Amino acid sequence: MVDSVKLPIKVRKTIEKYSMLQKNDRIIVAVSGGCDSVALLRILYEFSSDWNLFLIVGHLNHGIRKESEVEEDFVRNLARSLELPYEVERVNVISYAKDHGLSVEMAGRELRYRFLLALASRYGASKIALGHNQNDHVETILLNLTRGSGIEGLRGIQPVRDGMIIRPLIFCTKMEIQRYLESLGISYMIDSSNRDMRYTRNRIRNVLIPVMKQNINPRIEEALYRLSRIAASQDDFIRSCSLEALEKVRVKTEESAIIISTEGLAKLHEAIQGGVIRLILENMSPGGKGIYWIHVNSVKKLALAEKCSGFLNMPHGITVEKRRGSLVFIPPGQEFKGECLPYEYSVDLPCEIFIPEANVKMSLRIFKGKVSAEEMKRDKRLAYMDLDSIDPPLKVRNRRPGDVFHPLGMEGRKKLKDFFIDEKIDKLQRNFIPLLTDMKGIVWVGGLRIDERVRIRDTTQNVLKAEII
Repeated sequence: MVDSVKLPIKVRKTIEKYSMLQKNDRIIVAVSGGCDSVALLRILYEFSSDWNLFLIVGHLNHGIRKESEVEEDFVRNLARSLELPYEVERVNVISYAKDHGLSVEMAGRELRYRFLLALASRYGASKIALGHNQNDHVETILLNLTRGSGIEGLRGIQPVRDGMIIRPLIFCTKMEIQRYLESLGISYMIDSSNRDMRYTRNRIRNVLIPVMKQNINPRIEEALYRLSRIAASQDDFIRSCSLEALEKVRVKTEESAIIISTEGLAKLHEAIQGGVIRLILENMSPGGKGIYWIHVNSVKKLALAEKCSGFLNMPHGITVEKRRGSLVFIPPGQEFKGECLPYEYSVDLPCEIFIPEANVKMSLRIFKGKVSAEEMKRDKRLAYMDLDSIDPPLKVRNRRPGDVFHPLGMEGRKKLKDFFIDEKIDKLQRNFIPLLTDMKGIVWVGGLRIDERVRIRDTTQNVLKAEII
């Protein structure tokens, strides 16, 4: 069977299996101009008469690559050739990433979904179609593995999300998609950023997977795909059991806060303990996103600890408070009472360390060379220190009674408490701020000020770059 027929049949089976389309659907089709999105648009266009679909092409110009303008024109002309309505928006992903403390990849993802959801609202669309394929699915599984994901991360990319996001090409390989377009003589754009090894996904795609295929398993993609199907089945089972367990350990609901029994939680199987916590946190999170194993594990440790009270700051402004015999989950925007638990983590350079109590990540990197005065003032979340002035070992902790340091640019030492007052740091936030310390004391009050002792000098040769993410 020729590729021009074979791929649409495979896509149709996926659409029918997961009920992705209904009659008269209005669909936003995300089109970057690459082979996946172009094939997606052509196939949905081919199916449009069968389901009476109304397609709208959406293109987000990230403004990162030199060919961004060419891609925008390509998508615009493609939509016109099919006589489809289209919308184009330009954003500055790099600036957004810097302003929000995100990686360029994460910033692009946030802006892309924001754009597509806004389009769906404007056009009254019930679906957003994305061009993720089986290769993307496998790469996501490996990416989640490297991040220490739980079983939910092994599911990879789901065919349908929230009943609105659909991925009709998810079981098609990149090669199948390219052959389909070639068989029809359809052109597409090639994304140069796919070869940029600064991005983790590209290193997985271009380095890790080829090495695994050559040295471990030539059919590694098939093996990882089977793993994802097994993981999805088991994760569904754990979620089902966790939902039943939640009703048993739930004490009550006050306004929108959820209170569960720590004693009841302790009696559950370890997997179900995490499942219950994850269900609550995801339910309170926008779109159920941004909750990872590290967050679930932190809440579990708080719940099962001998201490009768404690407090954790979770993503999206969710707070978790431990009171005698209870764990209280407080949604974003509600007032809370409590203090951040004391925390302290040892640090080996270079590293990235996640601090669950403060819900931030600290990146520590070493390099040789000069740092300009302009660079040092660019972003408070960044700090540059003379590595040779630091007396290891390094630790990251929150404040302790009696903490003092010598703030850069000031005369003499100052109590940390007084420094926070001068900087107008809210009392409730002071215990969350991470401090980087060495054997002699504080070297950096995270996101605020370094100690005079470790400032960059003309004689500095080795630089420690610290960043709050």
